[in-house]
Amino acid sequence: MRTLKLWWVWAPLVFTLQIYAQSDWADKSPHKPEFITANGVRLHYLDWGGKGETMLFLHGLGDTAHIYDELAPKFTNDFRVLALTRRGHGQSETPDDDYDTATRVEDIRQFLDALKIPRVIAVGHSAAGNELSLFAITHPERAIKLVYLDAAFDIEGQLELFKRYPPELFPSKADGESLDSWRRWYQRMNSGWSEAVEANARVNFALADPEKRARALGLMIEKEARPDHTKIKSPALMITVINPGAHVVKQLTALSEQRRKEIDNFLSECRQMKAKEIEFFREAIPNGHVVMLTNADHHCFIDREGKVLREMRAFLAPTESHSLQTSLPVPVDLEVPMPPTPVKADGKWYLLYELNVTNLGPNNLELVRVEVLRDRAKRPMATYTDEELSRRLKPGGLLTVVTEEFRIESSSDEQEPQVIGRGNRAVMYMLITVQREADIPAALHHRLFFKSHSAAENSQEVVVEGARVTANRKAPLVLSPPLRGEGWVAASGPSNDNRHRRAIFVIGGKARIPARFAIDWTRIDADGGTYHRDRATNANWLSNNANSLSYGTEVLAVANAVVADVKDGIPENEMGSGRKAVPITLETIAGNYVILDLGKSNFAVYAHLQPKSIRVRVGEKVRRGQVLGLLGNSGDSEGPHLHFHVANANSLDAEGVPYVFESFELQGVLPSGQLGNWKLPSNVKADKRRREIPTENEVIRFP
Repeated sequence: MRTLKLWWVWAPLVFTLQIYAQSDWADKSPHKPEFITANGVRLHYLDWGGKGETMLFLHGLGDTAHIYDELAPKFTNDFRVLALTRRGHGQSETPDDDYDTATRVEDIRQFLDALKIPRVIAVGHSAAGNELSLFAITHPERAIKLVYLDAAFDIEGQLELFKRYPPELFPSKADGESLDSWRRWYQRMNSGWSEAVEANARVNFALADPEKRARALGLMIEKEARPDHTKIKSPALMITVINPGAHVVKQLTALSEQRRKEIDNFLSECRQMKAKEIEFFREAIPNGHVVMLTNADHHCFIDREGKVLREMRAFLAPTESHSLQTSLPVPVDLEVPMPPTPVKADGKWYLLYELNVTNLGPNNLELVRVEVLRDRAKRPMATYTDEELSRRLKPGGLLTVVTEEFRIESSSDEQEPQVIGRGNRAVMYMLITVQREADIPAALHHRLFFKSHSAAENSQEVVVEGARVTANRKAPLVLSPPLRGEGWVAASGPSNDNRHRRAIFVIGGKARIPARFAIDWTRIDADGGTYHRDRATNANWLSNNANSLSYGTEVLAVANAVVADVKDGIPENEMGSGRKAVPITLETIAGNYVILDLGKSNFAVYAHLQPKSIRVRVGEKVRRGQVLGLLGNSGDSEGPHLHFHVANANSLDAEGVPYVFESFELQGVLPSGQLGNWKLPSNVKADKRRREIPTENEVIRFP
């Protein structure tokens, strides 16, 4: 049989191979290798010694106890530390049958009995998650605490994905020809190598009968139990990787566009399944705690050892040490400057807002975790740590502050985004998603965990709760399209990390984000082209149909409205010159523009229009669909496009507000950075959307 790789399982080594490696290599981990017979099977285990309660590490499918060679000894100051190699793996015996979850759990029980160990803290990676769960259910008195290291919890979802795992993400036959070639494959697919991976690989490459081991792994997958996780009474920590590392994505570049899309869709399914698994964990184990890692390897305890160590130590610390995790008087000011208005996009509901975190104390503070909770709820609906937290904080080089003197400033790249200096403010860009309108929270509040950088204070966490905000349940404006036709790309459209989202304008002593929901509408043709011939000439950008160009496309009123403001006469930029036609100031940044008063403090902004193309004047009443002017390339523009947004005031001194279009068709989603290099899929039927806002890089057909 062929042994496959689940997305939560790294490739089982089933090759009969000679080890090609340096002859002077030695296992330096301070353990004692031992063997013991339990449940009629001779099992291999590693003992690092130590005092206190016993920690038992259980490995994933295809691994051995050696995968913990570097992590395990770091706990010996507080625990006795063991790692068990399960039946059918590594140096443990490989019986012909009996690989179901219940039998493997019985192996663990008898192993503990033989060593006279009454209770354990059980730590499991990958496929060992099912063993952890069933052990805690079957022997609740023996499971002190559980730690799931990117481990299987929703086994049904895992196995369903297993059937469709892309073969391109497995090691090929050539990759398995030697230990050296396998090392190269592993390093391509992961963030590096380690002594633990080396020791683990050497054991697997020395297997006497790899085909028998491969059969054992297959039987194990086939006979996984479906535990009732609601019966788990032990405190549990889930450290989970919510999306694959960038190393995996890089391996897709040599594939065809169609195959890349198929694999990308599969990985998207994996992420969705992981989100469901996290919610399943929270529902099943109310006293559980979730830590999410992004762009990490499946072996997160190797790839992110420091983070995993900190989270495990905090979780395993004696109960009394958690007394510091209370609402102590930390000098931090929390503020949500503008309550979110739920808006529908991609069939879901989004709440987009900012959380300002100001450190008023004398020392730097490190923000280590943020939890968002429904009002009066005890469990968070969203938790951010590690890279996910850093990405939502103001990143150097992306935060743009535009002042009245038009200075563009960015935060320093040298300081970690999660460290908030004394007297400084961090802006956290929040995007909360719910699947149904009925699930939109009436109010939110926030729980932030900090560590002080003061030498006089310890590094334990303190928590601040606050910034309660009530969602604005007023329905977003329903608008008609500002353009006609197909192939319109919502460039820099609504998302949580593009330049519109992070552009803060500071005017009159107040910081605001006027383009929070802005879109730069740019057109592509069926072949993905944005222009014909020479891009340096504005008139060469594609327009309504095959023989006309985007430059000069009619821009339309999105509603019956009154013209609030007009600017005309700013000359256009020429493509390819690298220069703007005029100096960019607050007066010229939008180029030639029209602003419509939609009523009730809502203003639609149309920017970068052609000079002398504007057909309306201030105070004029316009009808829905009326031509206002022509698409151009004036002001702070790099090429012909229409910048469109809605704000709550007739100026840049305003807050951007959400809106939806009455209807449009989704033709596809342009991959990031591929404008001009991507074709619209010809075999995909357009998806009709009603009363939604397009999101970043979606390709739209307007009626």
